[in-house]
Amino acid sequence: MSLSYKDIRTDRQWRSATGLSEQKFTFLAAQLGKVYQERYGVSLQEKMRNVKQQFIFTTYEEMLFFVLFILKNTLTWDNAGLIFGISGGDAHLNLTRFFPLLQTALERLSCLPVRDLKDWQKLRPEFSRQLVLLMDGSEVAVQRPVDEQQQEQAFSGKKRHTRKLLLLSTTDRRILYVSKLYNGSVHDKKMADQEIKDQSAVFESKELRVDSGFLGIGKTLKDCKVEIPEKKKKNNNLPSSRKKLTKKKARIESALNMPLVA
Repeated sequence: MSLSYKDIRTDRQWRSATGLSEQKFTFLAAQLGKVYQERYGVSLQEKMRNVKQQFIFTTYEEMLFFVLFILKNTLTWDNAGLIFGISGGDAHLNLTRFFPLLQTALERLSCLPVRDLKDWQKLRPEFSRQLVLLMDGSEVAVQRPVDEQQQEQAFSGKKRHTRKLLLLSTTDRRILYVSKLYNGSVHDKKMADQEIKDQSAVFESKELRVDSGFLGIGKTLKDCKVEIPEKKKKNNNLPSSRKKLTKKKARIESALNMPLVA
């Protein structure tokens, strides 16, 4: 028995499994179908009729669910194969086939984040409308390197080896920017310094909400209001003004806790 999008019953399950609502999932599946037909010259149904072989994924919805579920849940190939009733090799092969289709569909919908702040002009209308931006670091677990020096570089200090990146989001959960990957040992502030260097114009007249890992970033972004929440100390109640910032910190984590393709 393999997992199917048809097994999903509630909106909570849709968002947990794919990062999308059922309505958005259905819409995106249709867009993926258009890209598929343009790339292969025939629809999936026509290809299934013309090719004498058994297809693992027989609808665009199944293709999309497979890709989003793997991205959302960070599965190994063997685990992905186990869940979808295929081998680990087939899981890898199908993801490499379907992911470019999804990427093209998202690009046409203007839903992909920029990967270099030098290209922020592509999102200028979106940036112009947003007075508040959220910035935070994220990390992806990687296999422990064999080389000791690479182990040290990849160790994040949280008992695991990772690759890190920087995210910039709106308050309504739209990710505008995803940085290049850094070693797990690199601090959030160092990533930010590297990425926003010579790009301070992006943040002019904005409010930037970050966590305590970005202390000192205000010196770089002088024309931007930077808000950093304060951690509550033991047996010491925060004043109401600081409590508001702490709640904003929680919203930062919530806004950026999503799959990158969502």
